[in-house]
Amino acid sequence: MQDAAHKLIYSFPRMVADLLRGFLPDGAEAGFDFDTLEPMPASRVGRRLERREGDLMWRLRSRAAPAGGWVHVLVLLEFQSGVDRSMALRVLTYTGLAWEGLLRSRTGSGTGSGKQSGDGTRPRTPLPPVIPFVVYNGSPTWTAPEDVSDLVAPSAPALARLQPRNRYVLLDMQRSNAGGVAEDNLVGLQAALVRTTPGEDKEILARLRAALAGPEHEGLRRAFTEWLRRWRDEDYDLESGAGEAFRGELDRVQAAGEVEAMGSLAAERWKAQQRKKEVQIRARAMEFMLEHQATRRFSVSTGERLSALLAGVSEPDRLTAVGDAVIECGTGEELLAAAKRIVGEAD
Repeated sequence: MQDAAHKLIYSFPRMVADLLRGFLPDGAEAGFDFDTLEPMPASRVGRRLERREGDLMWRLRSRAAPAGGWVHVLVLLEFQSGVDRSMALRVLTYTGLAWEGLLRSRTGSGTGSGKQSGDGTRPRTPLPPVIPFVVYNGSPTWTAPEDVSDLVAPSAPALARLQPRNRYVLLDMQRSNAGGVAEDNLVGLQAALVRTTPGEDKEILARLRAALAGPEHEGLRRAFTEWLRRWRDEDYDLESGAGEAFRGELDRVQAAGEVEAMGSLAAERWKAQQRKKEVQIRARAMEFMLEHQATRRFSVSTGERLSALLAGVSEPDRLTAVGDAVIECGTGEELLAAAKRIVGEAD
């Protein structure tokens, strides 16, 4: 599944850094220190948080945080076919559970109460800011509210001011506007790949290859190649019917981390699939025409039986020979017998 491959990509700090650099509104003002990016262990993200396959938590230092302290980044990867209207609530829950886990880790206790100040009213150390990202790669346009307050029924000010507000940042891969994003931004390049078909992505793949050059990016290069292979396979059925030689070539490309070569292979396979589909469409149209001719010349039963014989036959020469038999045969039975011989079915 491509969701696991996608999560693997976002387990590298470069991807999270590029997500913040390119897709966080006013992100430049936060003064992030990307060299401090580090993943948060599950034990620090809340004991009741059932981490899904596509949810990640990172932290890094920021000048915008108190005393240049930590900012936490919550990344949720969405691959479902439908839009999750309650996403804002889930983000709020995850954020609260992450804070609870941080409080518990400070005290070393299981109560989650946190250290108290002298008057016992609040933790001595403020909770860190959290930046929630939802990275969505589904086909339907994302229409879910991006602030949890929009999920709450409108009410009078006396009630409205007591309701929570918590917003997430949405990156819709299929429709994102990458204007102003640096050419070597990996998240922007990934979104561009999602929006293109094989054969139209050579420039993007060349930029991706350049951005991932160097031994320090070997792991991320392999992860990108794996994601590209799985994504192309699922979206375009590129490996359907592929022989052992082709699979072996894919394995070698993946092992070498050659994402540009992977794109070329995908493009060639996609073109072959398109040619195959075109042949099948023409064959079905000719089959329909032959059934119609046999029905008019002989009977409805003859036309239906001929159509059943021709199901799955796509070779133009055989279909043309059956067309000649429709004209030359004197009876429906003669036509069906001739058609059996032509398509290679035993009497």
